Order: sequence, then structure tokens, then C-alpha cells
Amino acid sequence: MQIDEISESGGTNPNEDLIFICPLSDIITDVVVFDGATSVAEKNYIDEGRGDVAWFVTHFSEILATILRPELSQAESVQRAIEMLRVQFQTRFENKNIPPYAYPIAAMTWVRIIKQETIHINIYALGDCKVLLMNEVGCVKDLDQYHNPQENILKDAIAKLREEGITDVVAIWDKLLPTLRARREEQIFNRVPTVLCMNPQGSFSARESSWQVSKESRLMVMTDGFYRMVDVYQRFTMQEFMRRCVHLGVKEILRDIRQFEEDKLNSGTLSVKKADDASAVLCKF
Repeated sequence: MQIDEISESGGTNPNEDLIFICPLSDIITDVVVFDGATSVAEKNYIDEGRGDVAWFVTHFSEILATILRPELSQAESVQRAIEMLRVQFQTRFENKNIPPYAYPIAAMTWVRIIKQETIHINIYALGDCKVLLMNEVGCVKDLDQYHNPQENILKDAIAKLREEGITDVVAIWDKLLPTLRARREEQIFNRVPTVLCMNPQGSFSARESSWQVSKESRLMVMTDGFYRMVDVYQRFTMQEFMRRCVHLGVKEILRDIRQFEEDKLNSGTLSVKKADDASAVLCKF
């Protein structure tokens, strides 16, 4: 299997995305993509150097790597890893007086690829990363159809602020901050959390699915920052975008994304951030 991957920060801050790839056996490969949610806290409480979000995804992936087993399900692996992280966190940081909204969270999509006569794909997804498949005749399918309802809420809020004459990015962020913090606390204390969080109140409510595909297929897993050319900037359809990635490679596509964001000053009007961390893994079986 050939793997083409890229992960890059959206600016000068540390990259809060992470790609973790683990060949588990001769036939099993785990591909995990993390998209850490931008902090809504006033400072970093856990790791002042890397930042709390980067610390979270990095430390979780390191723990996950120690417990991966072919016989252990993805859901059980995530639950065990987060419990180990939670215990370590409480031991090291219980006296930090961290406000609830400051706890880091992340989207995570884990694709387990099993290579036999055909390719078996098991998906475990929390949050809004994307999984696309292009089959042997070039048809493209979204294997994990999910739309984050919060995106439309934020877009509407940004549009309303701009109608009121508030156009400065920093001013918009300040206006949205109370809403963003309330939303973050809701995600963290949800009894069926739909994102990866450090102290879940119950079992994670992940989207799980299994697929059987041909060896001539192409599979891509990416964060929403990499998918912006489709759903935010609307430069390409899903099918066009996937075919460009296969044809040009993910590094060239990311250069296109950054060039568009640099050239189009209004790209920041469509989201809270003008540019986002972006990561993608393209697998050729």
C-alpha cells in the first residue's frame, strides 16, 4: 500500500492536527487523523509551549499506539486510551484550576484497513473529519456522511456581525467567544460525547461503518481544513476534489489551498478563521 500524507498548520501557531499511521500486521494498517479544536481559553493551562490542544492529540495518539491490538475493537481501544490519559492528566494537572471550557477536544477519524482478497475498511469517527473513496472506475463516495450543525450557526453569526458593521477578525472572535465557550462546555460534559474529550461522562457516540472495496480504489482521510476547497470555498465538487488529489498528490493540493487563502482576502468571511490547520492521508491499495 502506498501512502501520501501532509499535515500543516494554518498559520504561525503550532499544528493542532495530527496524522497517526500504524502497520499493525502484514494485513492490517491503522490510519488515524486528528483535528484538534481551536482553544477558546484565554491561555494554555497544560502545555504552554505546544499548546493544550496539540498536547492532547499528541499524548492521546502516543497512548493509543501502546494498546493497539488486532483483536481489540476501535471503540474499545479509544475508551481504554482515553481512560489512561484521564488518569495521567488528573495526577499531573489536578491542581491547575482549569475552567471547563478550556479542556481540549478533538475530532478523530480512525480507518482500519484490512488487506485480503479485497480491501476491508472499518471506520470509527468522532467529529467532522472526512473519508472519501474513489473506486476503480473513478466514482467518488463519501464513506462517512456527516455535517456539523455548528458550522451553519457560526456562519450565520458571522454574517449577522458583518451586517452590523463588525468586520475585524479579532472583534468577531471576541463577540463569538461566549457562544463558543458555552458550546465547548456542552461538548465536554455531554453524556454521549460526539468528539474526543479527556473526561467523557459516558461512552463515545462514534459513527462506525464497514466497507468492502476493490484493490484499485483510492481512499482519502482528511481534516475539514483540507476539505475547505469543497465545503467552505466551494471551488470544487467532492468528486472533482478527490480526483485532483489522486492526480496531483496531497502536497500540491495543500499548496493550492494556501495560495487561494492568500489571494482571496475574503476567505476569512466564510469561517471564524481565515486559514485552518490541514491534514490528509491518501491511500493507494
